[in-house]
Amino acid sequence: MSQTICFHAYRGGTGKSHLVANIALQLARRGKRIGVIDADLYNPGQHILFNLPATAITQTLDMYLRGDAVLPDVVYHWEPCAISAPGALYLVPARNDANAIGLVWREGYDLALLHDTFTAIGKQWNLDYVLVDTHPGLDLHGSLLTAASTDLLYLTLRPDTQDINGTQAIINTLENFRTKPTFVLVNKSPRDREVEQVITGLNISEHLPLVEALSISRDLVHHGSEGLFSLEHPEHPWSQGISRIADHILQQRPII
Repeated sequence: MSQTICFHAYRGGTGKSHLVANIALQLARRGKRIGVIDADLYNPGQHILFNLPATAITQTLDMYLRGDAVLPDVVYHWEPCAISAPGALYLVPARNDANAIGLVWREGYDLALLHDTFTAIGKQWNLDYVLVDTHPGLDLHGSLLTAASTDLLYLTLRPDTQDINGTQAIINTLENFRTKPTFVLVNKSPRDREVEQVITGLNISEHLPLVEALSISRDLVHHGSEGLFSLEHPEHPWSQGISRIADHILQQRPII
């Protein structure tokens, strides 16, 4: 039975999608069967990180949620030489053209079907983990319900006041209806001192542990999210931090 892992943030710009893609790669390289679902239907981008050209994507998650596609047609097997059996990585992308995103804004999507999709993909593709990249924010009728429902939740933030306050609001909201493990990832941190401020600001304890603080670097900025940074630069300190996050996920026991 697969575990579903949600990566959520209060606002965009935290590097959440980049984290998800690189963590998925490292889990697959450790021999795990991984699914990545781009559930940020308002601002999808996982297909870019995985270098899937638009011409190769004919059916997408948003189409499936509207009933315009069947599940096998929206799941794409990513087959780089960096992954060897039994590891595998599958991507469920969403369309990022203006018409598709506008349709989602106007008509919404079937949230219950989205949540059922996590389980269905895990079963049909025999996955160990399903990683879900959500739309950021405090949407109580969308992404936040997704965050509340998954087996593991990683809240991603930068060490600045807006992110800290917004993440605290998410934590306060989830206290009422989330009982499964929640963790914190700090990304784009320029100094250790600022990470300490985040820890203090969020009142992080053994019940809400900080898993990793990833520093921003000129190398990351120059990379510009063109592909998977940890694949191209495996020895880089940022990539080593991603490896530690992957190891942390592997250490978590399924909650029945």
